[in-house]
Amino acid sequence: MINSGMKALSIALLRVSSSKQGLAGDSPERQKEDIIKLLPKYNAEVISYFELIESASGDIQPAIKVIDFAKEHPEIKYCFVTNIDRFSRAGSYVYQYLKSQLAKYGVQLIDVAGVISPEVKNTLDTYGIEYKWSKYNPSHIAEIMAAESAHDEIRTILTRLIGSEIRYVRLGYWVGSQPYGYTSEKIETEHGKRVVLKPDPIASKWFLKMFELKIQGLMDEEIVTQVNVMGYKSRRLNVRNKDDKSKIIGYKGEKKLIVKQLAEFIQNPIYALVSTHKWLEKPQKIHGTPIVSIDMFNKANRGKIRIIEDNGIITILKGKAIDRYLRKSKNIPLYAYKDYVLCPLCHDRFKGSASKGGSGKLYPAYHCNRNGHKYLRIATGADTTILNSQQETMEKTIYDFIKKVKFSDEFKAKFRQLTVEELEKRKEIISKDSITKEENVLSLKAEKTLIVDKIKQLNSPLAIQAMEEELERVSAELAQAIPQRDNTEDIEVELETLLNHCKYYVEHLEDLLLGSPNLLQNAAFFGLIFDTPPTYDELKSGTPQLAPLFKLNEEYQTLKSLSVSRRRVERRTDSLRGNCSAN
Repeated sequence: MINSGMKALSIALLRVSSSKQGLAGDSPERQKEDIIKLLPKYNAEVISYFELIESASGDIQPAIKVIDFAKEHPEIKYCFVTNIDRFSRAGSYVYQYLKSQLAKYGVQLIDVAGVISPEVKNTLDTYGIEYKWSKYNPSHIAEIMAAESAHDEIRTILTRLIGSEIRYVRLGYWVGSQPYGYTSEKIETEHGKRVVLKPDPIASKWFLKMFELKIQGLMDEEIVTQVNVMGYKSRRLNVRNKDDKSKIIGYKGEKKLIVKQLAEFIQNPIYALVSTHKWLEKPQKIHGTPIVSIDMFNKANRGKIRIIEDNGIITILKGKAIDRYLRKSKNIPLYAYKDYVLCPLCHDRFKGSASKGGSGKLYPAYHCNRNGHKYLRIATGADTTILNSQQETMEKTIYDFIKKVKFSDEFKAKFRQLTVEELEKRKEIISKDSITKEENVLSLKAEKTLIVDKIKQLNSPLAIQAMEEELERVSAELAQAIPQRDNTEDIEVELETLLNHCKYYVEHLEDLLLGSPNLLQNAAFFGLIFDTPPTYDELKSGTPQLAPLFKLNEEYQTLKSLSVSRRRVERRTDSLRGNCSAN
């Protein structure tokens, strides 16, 4: 019997499986109201309510906190819950274990639904005899069924929920929290209202800049500096109370970009809107608007990771796997032009190697004997003995030809037009960057003012110290952001200087094709001036098929014409001599 003159001290467990469920549906407040209505029946008084937002289907059980409390407070008699599934959803085995632990400390579990009964019966009561095995709880079977039903309910709910999400992911929609740089948006589709990704108005600018600077070839450290100056901060994340997930006790994040994080962003295909979700059988494009194109993604990663799209089928190549899809070549500066000049006998590419003479000296050369034709060997310009003796070399023939080539007048006129257009385009980009930097400076100034105002209102020394540290951080960022904003005009000047260099090379093509100490780069530029790779004999005679942008110097054309006329005169003279001899 419960002593009516004194209420039984009790505890109550209020729990929802998610914060969303707590806000709409089985909230802790509603559970508390139901428990309070039950208290008079047991003449009980709840001295502590445990409000928990946690899943009970895993190994960590929220009820453990209640058991620990009961262990420390032996005066507790009852533990109230609204239903068995609010106490545990891990099945009958876990439920019986947790209930027995409460009983071990003298606490009776009571549910509002009335499934659990504190009544204990003795099968030998009519004989006045009692054994341990003769005592039983009439509600035991009902409790086991309720616990198993709660466990099955989780499986049913999760199967229905996760199954639908898997289907939507495979249809190309987004499920879960959006990647940083994107925002999610619900749109009407043939599958109902579904979530797609859209570039975040603010954060997407930072990610686009990362890829643009990476494509331009800047070092990672420089990219990080420039993006941070634009105001980059990592996503702000709430820190919640471990016992009550509905309560926010602080936040983390809002950090500056670092090199390691930059690498992760650049190599993440989601920024080209290609998903590699674990529920997908293979990578696929998803619905929405990408921050960067697949082409930009591939250029920024430079072969380390590559997205290939073929008839809607996406393939992602990583690391060494990409080597199988690329032509391997031995780029040796000594034979830089072997891929850009063809053998005149078989019209195939030259090989490059060095033969050893009797004295042991190496003689490097371009050579070819494919398709059974006679062995053709052309020395390289690297052999100083050949150069000193003025013998013919591949490089000397190429250099002599390049000096006779220049851009066409049509190209020069078009280049001047494109130069102006490109300058305007770059100025527009710089203007946008300038606006972003200005917005960042204004934001930091506003944040600094807000912190100063907060410090004036604080009394706690610890709080003041924390805000002063925050003020130092913002001041340092502001000191870095202001010069970057002010350097916009200098960048515009550098752009015009760069374009002036381009104009110079248009007028002095020889410096562009021959001026680099990197022979491989010179050779690559050399290959661009032809519609098709020339043969060695075509270079010597000056008759290769040039790209439309180029033409031979008028001087060379004149000399060539005189040479042709001279040969015609010689042939005509020989013909007349032959006729005279015949007569």
